Amino acid sequence: MKKIDILTIKYWNKIEIMNEQDVISYEDGRWPDKNLPFSFPKFNRDKFNFIESPTKKYIVFFALKLGMGFNKEDVENDILWKEVVEDLKNDKCKIIFYSPDWDSTDLVEDLDVPNAYVVSGEHGDNEDVLYVDFVGISYVDREDKYVDFSKYFESMKPYNRDFHFLSFNHHLKEERFHLYNFLKENNILEKTKHTFFSQYTKSEIEDVFGSSDGLPTPGDMNDVKLLPGNFSNEEFYLNTTAQFNSYINITTENRISEGNIFLAERIHKNFMTFQPFVVIGQPHTLSLLKKWGYKTFEPLIDESYDDELDFNTRFEMIKENILRLSIYSIDELHGIYYGMEDILYHNANHLRTQYEYELKRFEVFLGDLDNEST
Repeated sequence: MKKIDILTIKYWNKIEIMNEQDVISYEDGRWPDKNLPFSFPKFNRDKFNFIESPTKKYIVFFALKLGMGFNKEDVENDILWKEVVEDLKNDKCKIIFYSPDWDSTDLVEDLDVPNAYVVSGEHGDNEDVLYVDFVGISYVDREDKYVDFSKYFESMKPYNRDFHFLSFNHHLKEERFHLYNFLKENNILEKTKHTFFSQYTKSEIEDVFGSSDGLPTPGDMNDVKLLPGNFSNEEFYLNTTAQFNSYINITTENRISEGNIFLAERIHKNFMTFQPFVVIGQPHTLSLLKKWGYKTFEPLIDESYDDELDFNTRFEMIKENILRLSIYSIDELHGIYYGMEDILYHNANHLRTQYEYELKRFEVFLGDLDNEST
């Protein structure tokens, strides 16, 4: 059977063709930030031929990055782009615009090219867009292959953990600093393993917020350190020690505003390591997870906050949950936590099911496009 030809391109000040090695062995830390779908070990590459120049019939996979400033004027005089557009007009190829963290529909409309399709890691309700979760499921491949997390979970049943909560935070965002202050002011910080992966000076905080009043500076955060774990870079990889020494994750997502939902890797780490969570993120995040087949944690957590559109109100509802959960003794929380093991096992198993499903769905999508042009 003839393989499907795929020409993979990216934009970095100009359009560039990605060679086969870059496409199928893409590693985290190289552009475009997150995994290309073809680089997943379970992706069936036998059906595809990753070409480096146009052929008689082919699919263009255009990997986009948020914030690159790419628009029509950037590429309209590019020789490769002109060739691709001409082939699109003559039905020699179809083009997929893919971004792991935003919906490029508006960009595609501005480019006004035929035979165009959008694949997005930002989830909305546009029936013409294929929404995928490649960012989150990528952590199935990144787990420590020598660690069986279910054995961790089972072996720790007789032992109490040290912390009620775990909260990893990285980039400078106002709601994350306010979370820190809330935990500190309510004497919950001592019950929380809390980190900022970047330490900020007073001037850096003032540059972002206009004032450093009420926001922690490095002098206030001597107890906020990077934690040792299985990997040297805990921002991107799992910190098994911290995950299994706490009960509930306070997950601060990338975005908090209403609209298309983007989920990074954080929630998926919770699924992998058997942690229930509250999420400081966008409204309807939990609804999306349940739509995907995951289970959440009511009645332990009052999840009505997920339907609240106003962030300030939603944040207050989340704080109420944290306050209520912080009152439990470690003994009580331990019993409640292991009382949810059916849900925690379901989510850990379903993460791997979703991994298989997302890749298969994308392969079918590529096959359907090829069949349309045959």
